[in-house]
Amino acid sequence: MGEPWDDRTLVFISGLHRSGTTQLHATMATHPDVGALLGTTAPHDEGQHLQDVFPTARRHGGPGRFAHDPRSHLTESDASPGDARRLFAQWARVWPDDRRVLIEKSPPNLIRMRYLQGLFPDARFVVVVRHPAAVALATQKLATGFWRRRLGRAAPLGGTLRHWTAAHRLLLEDLPHVSSRVLFRWEDLGRDPVGVLDGVADLAGLGPGFEPVELDPTVDAAYAERWAATPRDRTLAAAVEEAREVAACFGYDLDDLTALGRVRAG
Repeated sequence: MGEPWDDRTLVFISGLHRSGTTQLHATMATHPDVGALLGTTAPHDEGQHLQDVFPTARRHGGPGRFAHDPRSHLTESDASPGDARRLFAQWARVWPDDRRVLIEKSPPNLIRMRYLQGLFPDARFVVVVRHPAAVALATQKLATGFWRRRLGRAAPLGGTLRHWTAAHRLLLEDLPHVSSRVLFRWEDLGRDPVGVLDGVADLAGLGPGFEPVELDPTVDAAYAERWAATPRDRTLAAAVEEAREVAACFGYDLDDLTALGRVRAG
């Protein structure tokens, strides 16, 4: 007897908070053959909040913190057939039952692809990365509410940058173990949306059907200006130096947000 997902293609979107996964999820959901978790009560329609099989990012510190908790990093050794059936059943309550490609996105997927592959061996993974400075600046604002409630202070920029580094260091370790995947930079989606989405469609086994996507170039330009104007105290300077090697693997320069080099990962 087969599994209920045997005639479906499961695609997991992976990327940190503020890396562009919400935009990609919305774009993929425009394809007539794609079923997404849409219109749910979950924040940003993230699948992590619609199941009880594994802990959410919030259980491990929330945005800008969760990857520092070793328990947040899940691999195939944490997977079991029972978990796969329970997880699929919980998401299937929301997924349309007439679509052959089913997608899910949650920030912790970035460091749980091996686990999800262990549950669903034929799953596909779309990995989105974004410049660490842009993510750190955006996540600082997102995480501050959590930090104020728990720690009584704003989220430090050096802390959110270190989180990017920690998460993407784990990503680099995990990528060789993930079979069916495509990785692209958020910045590449703005420069070549057709090429990026064609790669996503090929991975998922989809024909044409995505609605065109246009990103606002002023958003990244504003982050570049903010980053250039941000004083680097000792904590932030140390976080920048710590991030350089990992960032370079994705073609990023910590001193120039507009410079994109060759991706050496993925």
